[in-house]
Amino acid sequence: MLRLWRAPRLQLTRGIAALPVKAAEDGVAARKKQAEYYDKIVDTFPRYPRFRFSEEALSRTVGFLTDRGISKTNAMGAIARFPMMLWFQRETLESKIAWLEKLGLSHDKINVTILRNPSMLGNSIEKYVAMVDCAESSQLHLATCKLPFLFSIGPRLMSLSLDNLGFTDEKIARILKKFPQVLSYTTENLNSKLDYMVQLGVPRERLLELVPNAPDSLALATTRIQETVDALDEMFGDGAGVQALGRNLGVLHSNVEGLRRSFNYLVSVVGLTPERLSTSSRYIGRSRDNILRPRFEFLKTQCVETVATLTWITRSHREFVEKYPGYEAYVVEYKARQKNTTTSAL
Repeated sequence: MLRLWRAPRLQLTRGIAALPVKAAEDGVAARKKQAEYYDKIVDTFPRYPRFRFSEEALSRTVGFLTDRGISKTNAMGAIARFPMMLWFQRETLESKIAWLEKLGLSHDKINVTILRNPSMLGNSIEKYVAMVDCAESSQLHLATCKLPFLFSIGPRLMSLSLDNLGFTDEKIARILKKFPQVLSYTTENLNSKLDYMVQLGVPRERLLELVPNAPDSLALATTRIQETVDALDEMFGDGAGVQALGRNLGVLHSNVEGLRRSFNYLVSVVGLTPERLSTSSRYIGRSRDNILRPRFEFLKTQCVETVATLTWITRSHREFVEKYPGYEAYVVEYKARQKNTTTSAL
């Protein structure tokens, strides 16, 4: 049986002073913030003709949240974001908490989830069950063990509709498995990123194919997307940035200055042409200092051709060592020399 400790009820008086106060929050700044939240809550209720503000309901709801260990200030903030929470009886809220605990969320994770999106407490248990059924469906086939994590990081799943963005169930499953944090973004936010890349020139149909392979690209700001496109245009000519996005959205996660360093090294030292490098963003996406330079210098000692074929750039470390067994010892010595050079410079 679920048992929750209940704090003694305080006698109700009018105003924010009636609310339970924790000793740790007696500071002036905390009281000021609580007063701001109180005013916001009171000001919200004229928008709901069917409901009237109630000091008793506010005290009861703040008490419920603080009994869970949430600070009074954070409790007031959560209610200010979702004032309709006041109209749920404590027993109703406790039943939802019990359901989330049964699903596997810890006490602290539930508190984090409430503070991240308090409106989730406005959903019925039937809505929670529907969410689980959707996640475990044959189309999405998400593992049951991942459900608590999805609830804790993404309570907006109730309102997020990836299918409305054009993704099939199979693609949604791939997105959620690779980047479950997508659930913390609104549909409008995600769609704005897609629309931005469409405006740049990447066909939407192509994006629907690319995003499941690099779903975390939707977490980037549009300014970051534009910065990468501009840098690629600088290096390879107008339109190159959009062409690169159309091949692989993963380029968006590369450090722009790192891309420039690798580009300059491959052109000025290795002797490759921009036209050759433009065929794949993976070439300049490799670190100059950790991959390109040590591999190039090693291959020179082995008299290996480095311009005719570029697989030496794209191979993983394991594949490169399998191809060139002597590289592992070489790179240890190389890094030691680099470290000594850096120390001497200091």
